[in-house]
Amino acid sequence: MISTIFNEWLKNFDVHVGTNNKKVLLILDNAPSHISLYKPVNTTIIFLPPCTTSKLQPLDAGVIKTFKAYYKRNLCLFEFENFEKEVKQKIS
Repeated sequence: MISTIFNEWLKNFDVHVGTNNKKVLLILDNAPSHISLYKPVNTTIIFLPPCTTSKLQPLDAGVIKTFKAYYKRNLCLFEFENFEKEVKQKIS
């Protein structure tokens, strides 16, 4: 993520929220790319305290590692089934 992409996304998100007549609270970590030049009207931004991301965000608590392990396991099972059926299929 870079700040220009974040600013563009935030502006589009804020406009979308405004067209639906809603207000949103957006909680962000303190990544350098989350510095916004755009001041949202319909979105309130709150930043997490420094060094708490790994404790507060579940994806940093092993969810990504677990997902990758399940994905690799299922991919291997798929390949073994195709090998036993003598199906030649390329995975990209």
